[in-house]
Amino acid sequence: MSAPPSKISNHSWWTLAITAAAGFMVSLEITVISLAFTDIQESFEGTSRATLSWIFTAYNIGIAALLLLAGWAADRYGRKRLFLIGLFVFLLGSLSSGLSVDASTLIASRVLQSVGGAMQFPAALALLLPAFPPERRGMAVGIWGASGALAAALGPSIGAALINAFGWRSVFLVNIPVGIVAIVLG
Repeated sequence: MSAPPSKISNHSWWTLAITAAAGFMVSLEITVISLAFTDIQESFEGTSRATLSWIFTAYNIGIAALLLLAGWAADRYGRKRLFLIGLFVFLLGSLSSGLSVDASTLIASRVLQSVGGAMQFPAALALLLPAFPPERRGMAVGIWGASGALAAALGPSIGAALINAFGWRSVFLVNIPVGIVAIVLG
């Protein structure tokens, strides 16, 4: 007869909720931007499609290039600290993206967003694993990972709704209230 599963604390559930919400935001930015591309191009008249393609590329390359370094930094300087700093940097990048007045500023803002996103991913997982007993970690990581998959699945619908209601800048600015709540609760 096996022992009953360990009780999961409220702190553990909050850790999961906060890290999943942050992961959702970072993943959402990968998909929603494609819907805003035409509107962004119209806003920045005279900017070539090739230049504007860096809005996607800078974000994706930034995250991919910095994940290993961010994991090391989380171990060296503190997982929670790096997670919260990453979340703050991601929000600064989101705000700056939403307020961009030209393509260069938007591309630079997307790089800033990617730095924050890259800081969050390994730190979130490093915070999540010890928050749950070994026999429940698979479930916790599954929920955390599903938040990113859910963002990819819902991104086009969320992006379309935001752009239709509030314009392309809203796909960046929507992160601000969610991120502030995550920082306060974190």
